[in-house]
Amino acid sequence: RSATRSSIRYDHGAFPPPTISGSRDKNKPFSFTIGVGEVIRGWDEAVMQMSEGERAMVKVPSWLGYGAQGAGGGHIPKYADLVFDIELLDIQEEHSWISCLPNVLAPFSTP
Repeated sequence: RSATRSSIRYDHGAFPPPTISGSRDKNKPFSFTIGVGEVIRGWDEAVMQMSEGERAMVKVPSWLGYGAQGAGGGHIPKYADLVFDIELLDIQEEHSWISCLPNVLAPFSTP
């Protein structure tokens, strides 16, 4: 079993307001594992369609963002569509420890 780990830089576009900082403001890339719920679904889907080194304006509809609950203590209201400027810096497959073990299982056979 493997996972895909990505490293991105991002800024907020038109919404939410710029009071919420992005990783470019901090000059530190943000890393996450794709498809395991570490980030909003809209980011997972966008990054899976990008190539390493690509930069894109990504519009995330509310149902792929924070939906009815909103987020950030009210900074992101309920049902808000979000816009992000995302740059995919790095993407790599990570293998779980179990996939690195030699094959110790063999079909059962009788003599």
